[in-house]
Amino acid sequence: MPYQNLTSTLDTTAVTPIMTSLASLQTTLAPHSINLTPDEIAGMFKMSINRQSLGSRSIQLAESNANLLPAFLSLSAAKQDYDRYVNLLTIEMKLKALVQGVEHARMASGSEALLFARGFYAALQAATQQNVPGAGAMFAELQQYFDLPSQPDGGEVTPAPVQP
Repeated sequence: MPYQNLTSTLDTTAVTPIMTSLASLQTTLAPHSINLTPDEIAGMFKMSINRQSLGSRSIQLAESNANLLPAFLSLSAAKQDYDRYVNLLTIEMKLKALVQGVEHARMASGSEALLFARGFYAALQAATQQNVPGAGAMFAELQQYFDLPSQPDGGEVTPAPVQP
């Protein structure tokens, strides 16, 4: 395996405490997370980095100019929403980094397993050509997997670029 930093054993003994921690994290985050429908997402304002400063500055100006704040707007609710946004963004960035690490380790591990499979398949092919007993049946069994088109990017076909 060429990934020197990916030599751990990830068996049930190792997975169980990870899944327990994730369940605990899910329970802890439950009051602070929701599921939106695609229509809800499409119809709402999205806070970006540029708009984050708009939210922050609007709250600052409203605090220092309370006389201009209409009665139907709640400054305390806006501050609570903004603080929640900032804190959830921090949590989200950490979770994304963790997910990316897991995804990369999974992809590298899968790649290594497939490299082994390719090497073993080639060995079975050579053994079949040499009439090694039993090799032909195993080669035939694995051959169905190697008749597929090569898609090293995870199986998604990338369309050809459109020429102007």
